[in-house]
Amino acid sequence: MDGRAMNTCARCGCVCKKLGVVAKAIAVVGALFLTIGNPGAAEDPGTIARIEITSPVEVRGTVITLGDIASVECLRGSGLDRSPGSVPGAGAPLVGSCPEPGEADLVSRLKAIEIGRAPFPGQERTLSLAIVRIRLRQAGFDPGQMVISGPTTMVVRTRATLVTADAIAAAVRDYVTASMPWDDREAEVSVLLDPNESVLVPDGEISLKVEPLPTTTFIGTTSVRVTVSVDGEAYRVLPVRARVDVAKAVVVAARTIQRHEIIGTPDIRLETRDLGRVPQDVFFDAAAVVGMRASHTITAGEVLARSSVERPPLVRKGDAVTIEAALAGVTVASPGEALEDGCEGARIRVRNTASGAIIRAVVISAKVVRAM
Repeated sequence: MDGRAMNTCARCGCVCKKLGVVAKAIAVVGALFLTIGNPGAAEDPGTIARIEITSPVEVRGTVITLGDIASVECLRGSGLDRSPGSVPGAGAPLVGSCPEPGEADLVSRLKAIEIGRAPFPGQERTLSLAIVRIRLRQAGFDPGQMVISGPTTMVVRTRATLVTADAIAAAVRDYVTASMPWDDREAEVSVLLDPNESVLVPDGEISLKVEPLPTTTFIGTTSVRVTVSVDGEAYRVLPVRARVDVAKAVVVAARTIQRHEIIGTPDIRLETRDLGRVPQDVFFDAAAVVGMRASHTITAGEVLARSSVERPPLVRKGDAVTIEAALAGVTVASPGEALEDGCEGARIRVRNTASGAIIRAVVISAKVVRAM
């Protein structure tokens, strides 16, 4: 062969080598496309599950699980060892071919793995694929025995529900109305809650529980405690103010009544007043006041409270009384003189006129006291 032919062959051989490289590349690409079209074709025979992570996702509650962020499929027939020691950290036969009777057990256990805490309602959190692998190992699974696909980072949002201020106010109003001692027709309940004071909570079964505080009263302005629960667990506790306005007929003085003056029917009348602006121990029944005496001067129109009146004395200072004393089961009576006024049951000083001794005695009646 002459030199020209040899040079041509050399050049041809070079071209042939380049074509061989291209052919191999095409074969690799073709195999890759075949693998993508059939993911199971590239999986190791020892693979036990396929985990496909998606992003973004929404979760409920306060915990993010693997089932919240990924679809989990069990790959049967791997034939791996299912003994307790086959996976580091596994205290039970967790891995290997899908546990009998089927794949549901393995899938449910994988889905239940806790990945992390969920963000606050309405907010989002970014997780990495690396943390998923860490959580798998911590749960006793080998990530190397699983096909894990998806983005390297994922965005997780917590699904939220808005508990409106109107809903909170309605719960408080119902509680106060049911708990107060007043008739609904006499009282007006208003809840002092700003319309913008709504509460954002995780999605779930929401309940509101209203309870009294140690300072709660059902007259005037008061406060109660509202617990917002999601799926039976308390999520937020907040104090809420309410006002109870009660208009009710109370006993007032029809004229000025002097101190120690006995009160009669013409001296009093009933008037409707706001109970939030009067003493708490007012009288609602005029008959309960008649026959009492004023403990201080009561001006016309003044509301009568229990501190405004007292029972009139049965015994007055200087009255002659009989002093009774029980001695060894025998009652002994002695003459005496009251040294101060006293109503029934009151303890007053009495002088024994026979001996001159001054003792304390309980008023029994207008003429009898009992030595203490």
